[in-house]
Amino acid sequence: SQLIAGKNYHIKLVVSDSRDPYSNSAVFIESGSFFPKIDFGPDRLLAKNNPICEGDFFMLNTNLPPTYSYKWYKEGSSIPILGETNSTYKVVNAGDYKVEADVGSGCITVGEIQVEFTPPPILNPITIGKCDLNGTGNAVFDLTKVETDIKNVDTNTTKVSFYNTQIGTVLSNPILNLNSFSKSATSDQLIYVETSTKYGCTNTSTVTL
Repeated sequence: SQLIAGKNYHIKLVVSDSRDPYSNSAVFIESGSFFPKIDFGPDRLLAKNNPICEGDFFMLNTNLPPTYSYKWYKEGSSIPILGETNSTYKVVNAGDYKVEADVGSGCITVGEIQVEFTPPPILNPITIGKCDLNGTGNAVFDLTKVETDIKNVDTNTTKVSFYNTQIGTVLSNPILNLNSFSKSATSDQLIYVETSTKYGCTNTSTVTL
């Protein structure tokens, strides 16, 4: 219900029982459910397939004015996190987090959330070789075997992509013909691989042909 600050509101609950002595009804109101709450969204847990990737962070935002008074807590402690008095908090470690915001007139609004982290996919540099038996000066590689080996190392890996080029951290020029990737047999060639897990965590490495 849309509310106007400062007004008094009354809730009327009616339970009716007509000519039925066997079925009874009741209304349960959760303790504290009429206090204002801060919504950080769902818990970020492995069990819910939405943890945070290690190396990243999760920003808790009360979406309240910075002029309010804030206290942040972790793991049920009664002692606030030292130095954290802003309307936002940057989570870099797993744990149960809670904020209390004093919005004035003795009104305290609370928000809570559980956060877990998960590591990126396991991915190490790979080297594979082939003999140029027919002397053509070219070799053909089946990169799907590399993809299978990567997924066998880390069963959480759901996607493997190969690229010809990397500039900084940006991969480009994807390799599409994984079954028959041809290269010159006169020198080694470096290609780039990116993997991702079911949790959306990514990792990159190289494959030397």
